[in-house]
Amino acid sequence: MNFGEWTALWPDEDCWSRFTEWLGAVKAVILTAILGNLLVMAAVCRDRQLRKIKTNYFIVSLAFVDLLVSVLVMPFGAIELVQDIWIYGEMFCLVRTSLDVLLTTASIFHLCCISLDRSYHESVGTTDLG
Repeated sequence: MNFGEWTALWPDEDCWSRFTEWLGAVKAVILTAILGNLLVMAAVCRDRQLRKIKTNYFIVSLAFVDLLVSVLVMPFGAIELVQDIWIYGEMFCLVRTSLDVLLTTASIFHLCCISLDRSYHESVGTTDLG
């Protein structure tokens, strides 16, 4: 279905304008996620004081996993959401779903590691976390 045929399915202009506003919001979320995770990684990599704190390696690793989600999973999920159909074939659907589950699980695992590390340092009484 080409773009002209697709837009003809919309009942009125108001519906089309709401759709384009919603699509703009989805793009903004994806781009913000990519930029935010890149900024976190750049800040830790460039600042010597931040590199000295070992917990920040977990933070950078979490940012990298979330960056992968933003680049590999979110755009295709947004396309599927907008078009209401998966257009990339069954194999890539399985790959995207597998990446979604894998990267989301890795992100949760990183959050658990960060909280355990912080809890350990609080129980030991160190404030440096290094």
